[in-house]
Amino acid sequence: MEAAGRVFARAGFEKASLREICEAAGVNLAAVKYYFGNKAGLYREVLLDCHCKAIAKEPPVVLSDTEPPAETLRRWVVVVMRFLLLKRPKDPLMGKLIAHEMQSPTPMLADFVKMVARPMHENLRTLIGAVIGKPATDPDCVHLAHHVVGVCVHYEHSRVMIDRVGPPVPKTPAEVDKLAEHVAGFVLGGIQASAATRP
Repeated sequence: MEAAGRVFARAGFEKASLREICEAAGVNLAAVKYYFGNKAGLYREVLLDCHCKAIAKEPPVVLSDTEPPAETLRRWVVVVMRFLLLKRPKDPLMGKLIAHEMQSPTPMLADFVKMVARPMHENLRTLIGAVIGKPATDPDCVHLAHHVVGVCVHYEHSRVMIDRVGPPVPKTPAEVDKLAEHVAGFVLGGIQASAATRP
């Protein structure tokens, strides 16, 4: 799986060669069929494994009885931005795999959404709903959750442009935390203002 991860991250699913993967891993092609079924099965395991490992190191930020929902949402934004700007760069495999998947989606994207993206999004909708007093399934919560994710990932996906427009995307933990707190304030202000102006 380590060898496959390197090849998939470099070439993407379609262009990745099972022969190259097996040579790098020191195994024969039959091993892929035996353990994973085919190239798609191997790719699925690599894609899910790298994200599950990363998420396991960072417990999800969820509602609790001991913290106001707005504070929990603020922490959610800070944790996500730390993950995107500090932790993912240390594990470029994960970022490259997702970049390939966004540009050329494979059938395995459905499993990734089911196991990783959807639970994260549902949790965010629940946090937003608690802040504005609406159920997580309310259309406002759904749209606001997409807005929040968009603001957070902007600093990762648009890093090249932001660095040229300035100021550059922060690289140290202290700088990232400062930016994350600023973004969290913007997110909370926007969500609360949006809720106040809608029936």
